Amino acid sequence: MQLRYTVYNCGTGFNRNSRDIIPQLWRETHSLNMINDGPGSTGLFVTRGPGLAAGVGVDANVNRSVEEIKRRNTVNSMVLNMVGWSRGAVTCFKIANALDKDNSTQNITVNIYGIDPVPGGTFINDHMWRDIDVTPNIGMCSAIFAQHDRRNLFSPYYPAVRGPFTDIDIMPGNHSDLVMDKGKNREAHQLVKHLAKQFLISRGTVFSNKTLLSDIEILNKYAAIIENFDDYAKGKRKFRNRFKGKRKIKNDKGDSLGTMLPVKPPFFINGHHREVFQRHFSCLANAIDTKSRNPGYSIQNNWGYVRNDIERLQNSPLFQSSFDMVTLYFDLVWV
Repeated sequence: MQLRYTVYNCGTGFNRNSRDIIPQLWRETHSLNMINDGPGSTGLFVTRGPGLAAGVGVDANVNRSVEEIKRRNTVNSMVLNMVGWSRGAVTCFKIANALDKDNSTQNITVNIYGIDPVPGGTFINDHMWRDIDVTPNIGMCSAIFAQHDRRNLFSPYYPAVRGPFTDIDIMPGNHSDLVMDKGKNREAHQLVKHLAKQFLISRGTVFSNKTLLSDIEILNKYAAIIENFDDYAKGKRKFRNRFKGKRKIKNDKGDSLGTMLPVKPPFFINGHHREVFQRHFSCLANAIDTKSRNPGYSIQNNWGYVRNDIERLQNSPLFQSSFDMVTLYFDLVWV
């Protein structure tokens, strides 16, 4: 029988006592687990500086995790699930690389959910860009990027896509919007927590609270993001200049692969939004895709194809937000 073990890696300046979703998930975990405090998150301020600026402490977290995993792997058959944010997400990849290099741990299947993996942007962070490749021991790798944090030092690491075993998506907001409740624009971190928890549950991590968002809740939260997209895009007012422009993404060598545009999508926020919508309204989802590729597409000319989906949306108050989005998108007029 395979042992399921879960490792949580906090972001820079955050630890197990912080209020972001990493320690929240850790506290809800009922199966075997451990948590690593983020670099620069403990001790006196003067001693935290190297961790905050240069990620000092990440290598110690990697070594600690590897030793604990070896100690736990007594049956020589383990599935390791990991979730991390920021440099904590990068730590997940470093742990996987370290395990792959060790003959005694190469057989461990590693699954990673990385939330906005940001190694750091200056030369003192060069070590953060090493040993973060998608190694053969990684069974599934999912990463989600913050769409609207375009600070030069916050370029995320884009894992190499290895067939169907690497999944990349985006979420509107800045780096911390994806993991923290700031009193408004809560939908992003609620959705990311759902996705991370779902990822872990499907791979054997056990939670004391197994509750996940329903599809209706998910679609309503994406509809709220669309409605408040400008708020997600601009970030904090006093820092508005740093949220302008495009966000660069980089590979494991720190080389630029391209940019993420800050623009509002035609309809679907990301792949997850489309996946859930299509589960309930497949014909309408296809029509939305067609219009995004061909702006001249008329849904009225294909009414028979989408009528059932439209009527189900219209007649269910639970889907009112999505119905309003469809009405606006296709410029429909109801009499």
